[in-house]
Amino acid sequence: MDGEPTRILLVDDDPANAAALRTALAERAGSQFQILHVRQLAHALKYLADELFDVALLELNLPDSRGLNTLHRIRRQAPQVTTIVWSRQDDEAGSIRAIQAGADDVLVKGQTDGVNLARSIRHAIERHSIVETLQAFDRQKSDFIATASHEMRTPLAIIREFVTLVLDGLAGPVTPDQTECLNSAQRNCDRLAQLLNDLLDMTRLGRQEIELHRRRTDVAALLRQCANDFRPMCEGKGQTLALELPEGLPDAVCDAAKIEQVMVNLLGNAAKFTPEGGSITIRPGYDQHLLWVEVEDTGRGIAEQDQERIFEAFVQVEREAGPGIRGTGLGLAITRRLVELHGGSVWVSSEPGAGSRFGYSLPAYHEGAELAAVVTDTWRAVHNGAAPQVLAVVYAEGFASAAPEKRERGLARIHDAARKALDAAGAGVVSLTECFVAFALPMGRARAMSVLRGLGQTLGAAALEDGALEYAVAELSRNTSADEGLARVCERFSIPA
Repeated sequence: MDGEPTRILLVDDDPANAAALRTALAERAGSQFQILHVRQLAHALKYLADELFDVALLELNLPDSRGLNTLHRIRRQAPQVTTIVWSRQDDEAGSIRAIQAGADDVLVKGQTDGVNLARSIRHAIERHSIVETLQAFDRQKSDFIATASHEMRTPLAIIREFVTLVLDGLAGPVTPDQTECLNSAQRNCDRLAQLLNDLLDMTRLGRQEIELHRRRTDVAALLRQCANDFRPMCEGKGQTLALELPEGLPDAVCDAAKIEQVMVNLLGNAAKFTPEGGSITIRPGYDQHLLWVEVEDTGRGIAEQDQERIFEAFVQVEREAGPGIRGTGLGLAITRRLVELHGGSVWVSSEPGAGSRFGYSLPAYHEGAELAAVVTDTWRAVHNGAAPQVLAVVYAEGFASAAPEKRERGLARIHDAARKALDAAGAGVVSLTECFVAFALPMGRARAMSVLRGLGQTLGAAALEDGALEYAVAELSRNTSADEGLARVCERFSIPA
C-alpha cells in the first residue's frame, strides 16, 4: 500500500458517524484514506464482491443484519480484507467475542482522535497481514502432512498384503522363525497405518475440514455394538468388559461414526493400559439436557499433573523405552476435538495405581435439536470449501398441541410424502418430531423450490388438518448466506446463522 491511499468501506446506518470518521481522519492526513460509506450490509457485500478495499469498518447492528452475523458475513465475503468492528460502546466482553469471531480490532466510536484512529487502522492492517502469513505457513504444513500421509497409505497396504500372503503360506512353506518375523512386520504395518490415519484426522480437525452428519442416534445401541466389538480382544487379554446401561437412556444428536471413533479410542486405551485380570466398564448416564458416557478401567492410572497434557497431540506420559506400551499420542487429542465439535466436553479422573475414568458428554435429543445440528453441519461444510449446497427446511405447524394419536398420524403422512418427493428428486430427508430438513448436492434453488411446492401439492391442505407447511430454501456457498425465509426458520429454532 506504499504510496496508495488506504481504502475504507464504512458500514454504518448513521450518516453522522460517517461524517465524524471523515473529519477525524482528515485531521491526520485525509489524502491517505479513501472512505466509501454504505448503510446496509447488502450494499457492503456487493461492493466487497466488485471492488478492492483494505479495511471494512463496520457497525454490527444494521437495518438488514444484527450482531455477530454481520461480522461473519463480511468475513465470508472478503476474508482478505482487514475487518474492524466500529462499536457504539466500550464493552470488553463484546470486544472479545468480536475478536474471537474474526475481527482484527474493535474501536469505540468517539473515543479516539484522528491520530490514534489512523494509527489503530494501520496496526490492524499489519496484524491482519501477519495472521494471513502465519495461516499460509500453517496450511503449507498441514498440506504436507496430509499429502505425505495419504501417499504412504497405498504402498503400506501393498506391503501388508504381501506379508499376509507369505504368512498364509501362499508363497511356499514358512518356518516358525519366519512366522514370528512376519507377524511382527504385520503388527508394525498396522501400527503405521493407524499413525497415518490419526495424522490425517488431526490435520482435518486442525483445518476444520471434518464434516459432521449429526442425526438422532440410539446411543444405547451404539454402546452395545462397541462393547461387542471389543469384548473378544479384552477376553483374549484376560480382561473383563462390562456395559452398565441405565433405564431410559435418551437418544443423542450426534454423528454416530464419529462417536464410535471416540469409543474406539477410549476402549483401546483402557485395554492397552489395563493388566491381565483387570476390568473395563462402560457406564453411561443422563439428565434432562445432557447425556454422558464414562469408560472406567483398573489400569495403572495417571498422575494429576499429566491429566490435562494427555489430551494434547503427540503427548504420551510415562512412555517406557524398549518394547513397552506404544501408541501415536493422537487418540485422546482427536477424541477431545470430535466431542467438542458436537458441543460436548471430555474429562478424566485418575490416580496412579488406582485406574482411570475417562468421560465425555453429548447434547441429549429434543425437539428441534436435530434440525439445529443439520443446519449447522451444512453451513460448516460449505464454509470449509465444499461445493455449494441447497438447504431446504420444511416446517410442519399445528401439531404441537394436537392429541398424541392425531399428531402421529399427521406427521407420518407428511413424512411419507416428503420422502417420496425428495427421493424422486435425488435428495435426502431427515425426520424430526415436527420438522423435516432436506438438503441436496448439487440441486439448484429453482429445482429445490419446485420439489417443495410439489410436496405441498401432494399433501394438500386436508392432510395437515389443523396445521400448515412453512418452507424455506437457501442456496449456500462461501460467499452467500441464508435468505430471509431460512433466516426466519433458523430464528424460530434459535439456530446460529
